[in-house]
Amino acid sequence: MKGCTGLEQTPESIGSSSCLQRLDLSHCDGLINLQIHISEKTVLREPGHRRRRQMILRLPRAIKKLSSLGNLSIEGKIHIGLWHLRGNAEHLSFISEQQIPKEYMVIPKERLPFISSFYDFKSLSIKRFSYSEACTPFGCISLAGFPFLAELNLINLNIKKIPDDIGLLQSLEKLDLSGNDFRSLPTSMKNLAKLKYASLSNCSKLEALPELTELQTLKLSGCTNLESLLELSPAVYDIGGYDLLALELDNCKNVQSLSHQLDRFTGLTSVDLSSNDFDAIPASIRELVSLGTLYLNNCKKLKSVEKLPQSVKHLYAHGCDSLESVTLSPNQSIKHLDLSHCFNLQQNEQLITQFLNDGYSQKVSQRFLCLPGNGVPSYFDNRSSGTSTKIAIPPIRLTPKHLGFAAGIVISCESSSNVQFPAFSYDWNCEDDEVIRINLKPTLNLSPEIEEEVTVQSHHLVIIHVPSSINTEKTEDLRLESHLQFSEGNRFPLGEIKACGIRMIISQDKTKKMTN
Repeated sequence: MKGCTGLEQTPESIGSSSCLQRLDLSHCDGLINLQIHISEKTVLREPGHRRRRQMILRLPRAIKKLSSLGNLSIEGKIHIGLWHLRGNAEHLSFISEQQIPKEYMVIPKERLPFISSFYDFKSLSIKRFSYSEACTPFGCISLAGFPFLAELNLINLNIKKIPDDIGLLQSLEKLDLSGNDFRSLPTSMKNLAKLKYASLSNCSKLEALPELTELQTLKLSGCTNLESLLELSPAVYDIGGYDLLALELDNCKNVQSLSHQLDRFTGLTSVDLSSNDFDAIPASIRELVSLGTLYLNNCKKLKSVEKLPQSVKHLYAHGCDSLESVTLSPNQSIKHLDLSHCFNLQQNEQLITQFLNDGYSQKVSQRFLCLPGNGVPSYFDNRSSGTSTKIAIPPIRLTPKHLGFAAGIVISCESSSNVQFPAFSYDWNCEDDEVIRINLKPTLNLSPEIEEEVTVQSHHLVIIHVPSSINTEKTEDLRLESHLQFSEGNRFPLGEIKACGIRMIISQDKTKKMTN
């Protein structure tokens, strides 16, 4: 019944099905005020087996309690009254279908820190949809009753303290504790040998982190009081440090001091430093020789970007109001460069030239550039107002190989609309060897700082390298069509394509490259 938005009360048949094993009432907007009570009981499945704990769901007007659920996802006003987890939430889901782990069966009862457990639970999610400092803290007394969880999500619950026994969850691979009020995490978490993903976003009171050497993804967005990154003991440092691949530090006020610790994470491939106040990127970024993606969005004081690692292929610097220069090394090959709403940028032509020259290779890949601009450059062919233009290949004596083309597209948006091009915000396809269609799908946010009466337009130039073996026999009819697509939530168009043009990429050009 997932997504039944017109549902205003649960069917009576659900409340009478005491043996129901699966129930999904998520995204049923009409049930957001549904009063739901969660309790538990201890059961003995078979003689000789350990006792297990089982959740019980009670719905309004229900004839019977649902005590056989193994897979549940439900939303509403949820009152959770488990032995060691107590409080109010708006979403609860769990999966408890895994087999009893063999290692659990051989552990002597006296060695277990709990009488019985939810040992068949694979995942557990309890959350409120948004964080409010005024909300009553959720009581998280113990997690030992879920010994074999692979995924645990306790989100926006204002939890004051995470219990030390979280270190007993030896199967835990994914942990999300975003939107809680603890200041530190238990040192016992260093025992979570399988933990690969941790999100602590918007834990604004968090000051320090434990040693988590196996993490691959760490999200610390909005951790404004964080004073240091992951602890690193001398023993760990000697064997090569962390395996961390992705780190999010956006909107962390102490990012300057945190950034000095980045060089210990030499394997990082993605770093997010968005919404911070530095005027130059931290020097430690240069030491990250495996870095492929760097986010600098909305760094309002950032003035220059330079000396990036050669490995960087994706650079996102949307909304950097003070940004004046982006300097890429001659051999830097960027696949996605978003400089939208960087209206103080002063060397657009240099960036365009370098971007185009980098395409003159036998291996032309799909690449993207967006920066402020109100016209298609003069060295593009078949410039045309509107959304489409003809693709014509100029006569060349030796008939060189055509590697594709660069499409230049000018987008105009109202100044109240904040257009941004994240990853996967465009695609292209070839229709019947006659039309090459480019679809632009930017993220569009309304700027609250602009008054509604203002109708000033902002313009951006998008350049896309399209790797395509063009059928030269059909170039007379071949056309480029560009389309701008916004999400369904926008009631009226806030932007349009004003002009477009193309520039062919041919193998002969790689020896002379563009000098315009």
